[in-house]
Amino acid sequence: MIICIDAIVNELEPLKIEKNYRVHELDFVDEGVLVDFLDTPGTMKRMREFLDILVPKLKAAGATGPDVCPACGRHINLTEDWAQMGGVGLHIHKDCIDRMESKMEREIQEAKEMDTGSYGTGLLGALIGAFVGGLIWAVVLYIGYVAAVVGLVIGVLAELGYRKLNGKKGPGKVPILIIAGLFGVLVGTLGSDVIIIAKMISDGELPGYSFGDIPGMIVELFNSSSEYRTETIEIFGQGVLFAALGMGAIILNAGREGKTPKFKKIK
Repeated sequence: MIICIDAIVNELEPLKIEKNYRVHELDFVDEGVLVDFLDTPGTMKRMREFLDILVPKLKAAGATGPDVCPACGRHINLTEDWAQMGGVGLHIHKDCIDRMESKMEREIQEAKEMDTGSYGTGLLGALIGAFVGGLIWAVVLYIGYVAAVVGLVIGVLAELGYRKLNGKKGPGKVPILIIAGLFGVLVGTLGSDVIIIAKMISDGELPGYSFGDIPGMIVELFNSSSEYRTETIEIFGQGVLFAALGMGAIILNAGREGKTPKFKKIK
């Protein structure tokens, strides 16, 4: 399917399809168009309305219909069965499916052989990145602000660190990023207190204490002061929420890495 995708996207942009038609995601791929709708009451009506807009635009842009095989471009009988690949419905010849599956398996095997990364180095990189993000979170807290965007920063830096230290692509990346995100939030939550206490020691407000005493002071505060403990837990929980919101897309993309699109025969 060779069409002018940019032109269609530009025409759809003023329609605010996310809000008006509950389109969560719209992807143009070689074999077709993948439209993901938010499943809420009344979605079916909005779905029909959106397809009534999209389909004519696709036809006008030169997209082929269901009577043309997207793999080889040859005519296909409309009575033949359909298949699904990675969520995209395909009206495709059986021999074309076999060829596409074989090609995809070869490409996946080649990608696996070329992937020399490891989860161990990826974990280290993610923790380093999350630590840096946590320091930024600590400074923001110390200044007196609570910014949701910091959660995204922690996630971006954790994922960046994972890639920079050659982390392995695979299902293990998701829990590693989650662990790194929690670590980053913890660093930020306690880091702001470290800054406060360090400044007090530097200003002479805590005579007899040195910077090396700070970890023990925080542990003592957490164990002895219910007010400090409650406040710390609340800030940590708030940070976890922000991190979850900011890292959602990053975690989703990580989960998709290395996944093989499956062919499924449908009627």
